Amino acid sequence: VMRDAEDTCIAVCSMENVDPLGVHTGDSIVVAPVQTLTDQVHQRLRSAALAIIRALGVEGGCNVQFALSPDATEYAVIEVNPRVSRSSALASKATGYPIARVAAQIAIGRRLAEIPNVVTRTTVAAFEPALDYVVVKLPRFPFDKFPSADRRLGSQMKATGEVMAIDRTFGAALNKALRGLEQAGAGPLAEDATWQPTFEYLAAVYTAAAEGADPEADAVIRWIDEHGEACESTRFAQRSAAPIVLRRFLEPSDSRLWRVLGLLRRGVPGATIQEATGIAPWFLAEMERNVRLEPEVRSLGARLADPTDREAASLLATAKRASFGDRDLAALAGIPERDVRNARRSLGLAPGYAMVDTCAAEFAAETPYFYSTYASTGSPPEAPPVTRPAALVIGSGPVRIGQGIEFDYCAVQAADVLRREGWSAVMVNSNPETVSTDFDASTRLYFEPLDPESVRDVIEAETGPGEVPIPAVVAYGGQTPLNLAAPLAADGVPLLGSDLETIDQAEERTRFAALLDRLGIPQPEGGMAESEEEALTLAERIGYPVIVRPSFVIGGLAIDFAYSPDDLVRHLAAAAIVDPDRPVRIDRFLEGLEVDVDAVCDGERVLIPGLLEHVERAGVHSGDSVGMFPPQTVGAGDQALIISTMERIVL
Repeated sequence: VMRDAEDTCIAVCSMENVDPLGVHTGDSIVVAPVQTLTDQVHQRLRSAALAIIRALGVEGGCNVQFALSPDATEYAVIEVNPRVSRSSALASKATGYPIARVAAQIAIGRRLAEIPNVVTRTTVAAFEPALDYVVVKLPRFPFDKFPSADRRLGSQMKATGEVMAIDRTFGAALNKALRGLEQAGAGPLAEDATWQPTFEYLAAVYTAAAEGADPEADAVIRWIDEHGEACESTRFAQRSAAPIVLRRFLEPSDSRLWRVLGLLRRGVPGATIQEATGIAPWFLAEMERNVRLEPEVRSLGARLADPTDREAASLLATAKRASFGDRDLAALAGIPERDVRNARRSLGLAPGYAMVDTCAAEFAAETPYFYSTYASTGSPPEAPPVTRPAALVIGSGPVRIGQGIEFDYCAVQAADVLRREGWSAVMVNSNPETVSTDFDASTRLYFEPLDPESVRDVIEAETGPGEVPIPAVVAYGGQTPLNLAAPLAADGVPLLGSDLETIDQAEERTRFAALLDRLGIPQPEGGMAESEEEALTLAERIGYPVIVRPSFVIGGLAIDFAYSPDDLVRHLAAAAIVDPDRPVRIDRFLEGLEVDVDAVCDGERVLIPGLLEHVERAGVHSGDSVGMFPPQTVGAGDQALIISTMERIVL
């Protein structure tokens, strides 16, 4: 809510947690606007929030959190923050209403009725936002870095970041958010292999009950448990234990959403899941609507790629309206992703882009802030492509350990420089916490997942007839844009700055090692391994300890030291999860000082601002080490050698 000194109050945004009470808001799936409350209940909570902010005398923004009973007859205030909160950033991006900007103006004495709405430029900040779309926020957890940590969720927040998606329905926005998490095992179809025995057990019990099986039948059932052991029990015993197993299996955790989807996929009734989790039936029904499309796509198989097949074309359009990615549809149908993409192109099936305008299109918006939706396929675009020259700046995605705000800062600076040089800067990102997704940080903003499909669609929307594709900047958002460089270049998208050959030569560890050999620059003894046997043989030859590094990672993810063959086998398993399609680099671990060098090159000259010396010895990641600038214990001769080596590599 927002209040000025003249006692004018508005409710900026009402958001609803999908997870019930007990899970911190930062760890919960959050939806805006509220979806499951009646207008009477919603207005009751709104009135209470406005009464609270008036009684407190808050001038500016205020966040109020409520607890609501399952039947919505009772409510209680959990807490009040007389300031902007982590929810405020989400509310700002969800509505397009700049809460912090308005609160700052209120703080210096302006009233809501005097503050212009910078999105519409015709209304004022006293107008409450109205949404004609659905926003879903998913948390991004760090358990890929800490797999042995307690993954249960409670009142203490564990997420390090979040991703936001906008579409016309909850199901479509949820699928889009799942595609934006940029995490192994986090897509709409993801399932952990260790869950399979529990899935089979619960499905056997609850689908049989749903199909009207004889409750008195007590036949012996044989099954395999999660440890691979053969077990048998009676139907009665299974029915008795199933509610306990279900509650434990669906207790709040970072993976509960995917467990729920897996059970719905196997026919477990939504009412049964609701009783075990407390998730509102409406949300479960919407998830089930998405899940029901999967077997239909699977049954069509290769027909999905045939644009002349009317049944397949209709189903493809339905699945795209639900925001299933081409990659997911290809996996379901068992065909190449490019075939799905070519089929929808032949059908003219491309997303439209709708504008976030704070007022449900009641007033025309001037701020170019867009989201994609297949509900607008075939509709005239709400805005033409930006004025050329122009470039696409790809953001950093959700904050995670090893890829955080520093990369977003670089993306924002890149957009700012482009605009000052007379270029249009088109920003695409999925992170509501960052400056890059402020509507005025770029010429045009797209709130989209950072996967190849979504970024390609944005480029096509910003490329007029007869124009070459808008070029992309991939160097400023961390590893996420770099990973997109190859698929974009393959589609003819120009890359500004370093080209794909340079990026690949630096990132692909085999090619980089070969480069150092050609330059005569020393490097640790090592090599690449494509199998466990090769890795063990290589490590034995060069001697332990060794350092194991997957290709194309950031933040040290899955990089670790192995002091024995058993250590090495464990680390290889982690590396395969992060980067399953590429071999790993295994090098001899060298002890000593570690020095970081940054350089800028215009193709002819190299500028090195300085050297950063780590206080910790080699083996501690640079992000975790104390750093000194300039170096204190590295001699002038060694510094000169380091600088000349860096110049040779860069050039």
